Amino acid sequence: MRRPPRSATDSRRQFLKRAAATLGVAGLTSTAGCLGDVRDNVSPPATAIGGTSAIAETALSKDAFDAYATRQREQYGDHGIWGAADSEPEHDLEFVGAWTRTIGVTADGSPAPQPEGPGDLRAVADSVVAAYEIPDRSTEEKQHYQLWLWAAGRLPGEADDGPVAATPGLRRVEIGVELTGGDAEMGAYTPGSDHSRGPVTVGPASPDVDGLAASVPLETGQIRVVPDRTGFDKNAYAVAWTGDHDGQQAVAATCETAWDGDSAPQFELSVRLAADRRRL
Repeated sequence: MRRPPRSATDSRRQFLKRAAATLGVAGLTSTAGCLGDVRDNVSPPATAIGGTSAIAETALSKDAFDAYATRQREQYGDHGIWGAADSEPEHDLEFVGAWTRTIGVTADGSPAPQPEGPGDLRAVADSVVAAYEIPDRSTEEKQHYQLWLWAAGRLPGEADDGPVAATPGLRRVEIGVELTGGDAEMGAYTPGSDHSRGPVTVGPASPDVDGLAASVPLETGQIRVVPDRTGFDKNAYAVAWTGDHDGQQAVAATCETAWDGDSAPQFELSVRLAADRRRL
């Protein structure tokens, strides 16, 4: 009995198997994409997580924050703290303090929670949360604030040498806050829905707040709220960019918060970064 002719899919599968055996690339045969862009879809991308406690003693001054914002503008361009704007927008708020954190993923995929320099890093994420008082809302009984959240990822690493080169790919950049103190209250936040087209404009959710706003490019992927790290009952809010990008990408967000009396803002800042490699 004559065997039916092989389909194009069968031929392609055999070709991929032969290529995998020759090149020794794990996961190549299971990849549906072309040979020019192959990822290991079995293993999750390497991830780094970092955080810091926002207390008055560790806050940046306004001058220090402005200098930090300028450096990030030089590093990230329109993906800087204020997006497409060159500097902080005009508003009626009063600066209280800012807290920063930088994390990285090394070339071998290990987390670098506190990198001291670019060194042998596959990816880096810079982040900041700045707190501003909303004077028109604050009273002796309750202080109201707008928090500005920003994180951006970049890829300082170079492609590997060898018969099959590997270049870094940015997969996730996430920034979040969890309010602390028994009297803390989480208010409205933006973005509050998914975005898959840019630019993404972020600003106060309440129309009576003349606060911070910015427009940030979205190169690829999507920006969305992180459900398990967001909730009024949790006094928490987190937003993340996810995708597959060989450049830099920022995510910006803002939320309204309040604490009783003359309490200063207290919260935990958290930032997450994921990056893998694209085989070429």
